[in-house]
Amino acid sequence: MKSVLGYVLFAQDNGSHMYGRDSTAPRCSECGFVVDRTVLDPSFRLRRRTMDVSFTYDHCCIVSERFRSETVELGARFSPLSDEPGFFAMDVDDTDPIQFDSDARRSTFGAWCRACERFTQVGGLAPVFLVDWKQLPERFSRTDLSFGSGDELSPGILVGPGVGARLRRLKFKGLELDPIVQRAPLV
Repeated sequence: MKSVLGYVLFAQDNGSHMYGRDSTAPRCSECGFVVDRTVLDPSFRLRRRTMDVSFTYDHCCIVSERFRSETVELGARFSPLSDEPGFFAMDVDDTDPIQFDSDARRSTFGAWCRACERFTQVGGLAPVFLVDWKQLPERFSRTDLSFGSGDELSPGILVGPGVGARLRRLKFKGLELDPIVQRAPLV
């Protein structure tokens, strides 16, 4: 059996959008998609408030106070949601991203936007393929690529095996962890 190098974090959707029509997040002048996901909609409303971890339709990670308090030392940023007390938008620092092997994974890429210098669609996060198949750090980290399309383009959130085991033990509602194991390239 292959050893688990870490986990990719997934969660159910919460029926909400962070970057709707009234959002003040800056957008690309050419493709029109959000270019700074740290700018949050101050009037954001969470439709499903029962989960500790969830994602908006445009892939903003929303976490409960319980999740934040149990993981605050693991390197993520937690921004309070002014109209949703007890919930936070979680963002992972991008200063040391984990290199994703899009060739081995056979990820797909849509049109390239010259203005914001990114692909407007990227498919194929899971199963995760890494350039360097080594154990992930015991903290929150992120992939160097963003996945999804349009406003949902966002990096994969990763954790080391010990953090993944701890998150599982804490039984956060809505959280799903997909193990990362070394694999042969897809053909």
